[in-house]
Amino acid sequence: MLKRSFLGESVTFVGVGVGVKRKSALSTDGGTRIRPRLRPRPRQNWRMISAFLLSGILSAGCGIVDFGSDGTMNGTSPDASVNICDQTGVYSKIGVCISKAMPTDGGRVLPDDGGICAAARPNNCNGGCVDLQADAQNCGTCGNVCQASAPTCSKGSCVNCADPLKVCSGACVDLKTDLNNCGHCGTVCATTSNGTVQCVSGSCMPTCNPGYHACGVQCWAVDSPTACGTRCSPCPTVAHAHPTCESATCGYRCKTGYADSGHDCQPDGSTWATQAPTDSHDLNAVWGSAANDIHAVGAAGTLLHSLGDGVWTNDVAPGTQDINAVWGHSAGDLFAAGASGAWWHFLNGTWSAAPTFSTDLYGIGGDDSQILAVGKDGFLDRSTGADFRAVAAGQGSSTLRAVYKSATDLYIVGASGLILHSHGGAVLSRETSSSSADLYSISGDGTDVFAVGTNGTILHSLGDGNWSAQSSHNSGTLYGVWESDGETYAVGAQGTILHSSGDGNWPVESTGVWVNLHGVWGTSNADIYVVGEQGTILHKN
Repeated sequence: MLKRSFLGESVTFVGVGVGVKRKSALSTDGGTRIRPRLRPRPRQNWRMISAFLLSGILSAGCGIVDFGSDGTMNGTSPDASVNICDQTGVYSKIGVCISKAMPTDGGRVLPDDGGICAAARPNNCNGGCVDLQADAQNCGTCGNVCQASAPTCSKGSCVNCADPLKVCSGACVDLKTDLNNCGHCGTVCATTSNGTVQCVSGSCMPTCNPGYHACGVQCWAVDSPTACGTRCSPCPTVAHAHPTCESATCGYRCKTGYADSGHDCQPDGSTWATQAPTDSHDLNAVWGSAANDIHAVGAAGTLLHSLGDGVWTNDVAPGTQDINAVWGHSAGDLFAAGASGAWWHFLNGTWSAAPTFSTDLYGIGGDDSQILAVGKDGFLDRSTGADFRAVAAGQGSSTLRAVYKSATDLYIVGASGLILHSHGGAVLSRETSSSSADLYSISGDGTDVFAVGTNGTILHSLGDGNWSAQSSHNSGTLYGVWESDGETYAVGAQGTILHSSGDGNWPVESTGVWVNLHGVWGTSNADIYVVGEQGTILHKN
């Protein structure tokens, strides 16, 4: 209520621009009550008064009146940047700030709540937001209070949730059978794609279709390895196999490349299996005297030995030089060669350092009567028995990488496509390879001879001095080659293994490794070892 005095009258204004009460002072004139006559006011005075009154009422609670683009008035701060109605706990209703907690229209429900009530409580009862479907104090209509005889408001009606019914979210439910409130309010039974689910005695229980059985609240096929037969756990796993379930019984099926031994899966010779070494140094070469005697050599004096059972042990090395090649006469008589002219001899189960040379050595080969080592700067070492001597290869400073010797022929390969050949003990002579690739390895079976090197180079000769290139469809360097009974393997960069059956084609075999592979050797074309970086050892059997 606002009081102002105009022209001698005391005038009281009540409401919001909805009416004016005029209360005047009384005077007497000879005992007669005289109502003073109001002086006429110009129209502009009334406009001024109305604006003044409305401004006074609204600014008292909401700041400056702002006429928005929608024609409503909202209380704002003097700089029109903050809605005072929102900050003071009231909301704007047709241009008037109204308390959310107070009756808004004589205690009646407003036809429009101004957008303040959320969906969970969409109804405005006397300035408060309620859900007429579930509020026991306003059940169905505002002010309808549920009594003790029916204390629960369910779907807009007061009801009595007698046993076994319980109240869940304002509704009477049976916790023993309700799918959305099974056992406890809010516990929803999940559905299953192979049956139906019911709430039985307060527990979610599936009824499974034929061919399925229940595990928890899901239905599983009786022939699934995940829950075979009446199991609710997966079938046991077997290495290199897929689990199976047949006739409600767990089993296994060997993966490609493995054969069933009766109780597990073993390599069948068509794939490569990784063997775990005891050393992570790069391995550069592999050689063996038999299937139960294999040696691998590598960086920092690494010497590994296996009995063919997949287990590799470290031999004691006489030095720490990088070892690049290994070869021997027999299981108890081996030689290893490497950096800085390292030349080691394995005899009677022990490695010892033999006389060293002044250049890096990369390859060893020979036969029962002769041993040859080749290396940097065209160095070539020959020995007969224990007599080591250095001789010139006749090729200047060319680096020599590998040696292959058969009963009648000796081959040496090296940088820039160099191939040296001696037949029947004749002097080494250079053969035309028609390749400028650096050659890293050479192998053969007497008549068929293969050499490999950079840019995926593969050269083939029948021992007649002529060499032809075969396509590897590979541009990476090939570091090792091994041939036996018409089956040839070449290994190289990024896990490459190529296999040829003598027809000139070199398909790639999958290894599952990506490191560079340096050496390959086998006892037969069905028992092959490959070694490479990071201690990698692969076996095909």
